[in-house]
Amino acid sequence: MMPVYVSGSWLLANRLAEPQLFDVWVVEKPNRVLSRIVALPGEELSIVAGELRIDGGYRDWKNLRYAYRIWCTEEVQLAADSYTPLYKNRIYTARLTPSKADSTASIPGVRKLKKLTHNKAYFPSVFPHDPDYPWSRDYFGPLVVPGAGEELTLTKYNYKLYIRLILDEGGQLHVDGHCLFINGQETDRYVVKKDYYWVMCDNRHAAVDSRNFGFVARDELTGKAIVLFE
Repeated sequence: MMPVYVSGSWLLANRLAEPQLFDVWVVEKPNRVLSRIVALPGEELSIVAGELRIDGGYRDWKNLRYAYRIWCTEEVQLAADSYTPLYKNRIYTARLTPSKADSTASIPGVRKLKKLTHNKAYFPSVFPHDPDYPWSRDYFGPLVVPGAGEELTLTKYNYKLYIRLILDEGGQLHVDGHCLFINGQETDRYVVKKDYYWVMCDNRHAAVDSRNFGFVARDELTGKAIVLFE
């Protein structure tokens, strides 16, 4: 599992490491967070029913946590540190790993357990924060992670995916009707200057990650997490 950082904790991070798939890094975007690298430059990602897919294949691991709702046939006392009661100890919510969900389903008195997902719809908090991309935390993409030297073909729609990237790389982007202007020149091309990554937290329904703030540039990864002290 990815370490859980709480206020007052100390983190040992390696600033000299190079980003590798599945490593946990300190991410300086927009505020400092810990998150796991799940997609590399040039890879195409999508999320379907909460499951991460890279280049069409499934890419996730066992210890992810998802939000669940639990219905009981009678009042059942579930551990307060893991389960939140909603109604008279008969309905609970919890963030569980799939294996923990299976064991919860076998508790006497538990009638039904359902993994909660957001529908595919426009959520203002989800990248790129635009109604033209009706993506949610659980239904997202497809989207290719840009890499240094890649030439993007821009349209009046997809530029919304890259406007922050272009601005952060020092460019100026202006839209006039159907025409795009970068640094004062009309164009539909842009050559990416940096490598970018996609990060996601293991606690999939209680985190801020690339689903909120988008691509993470290499210089926004400031240290590989090694040890967390509480």
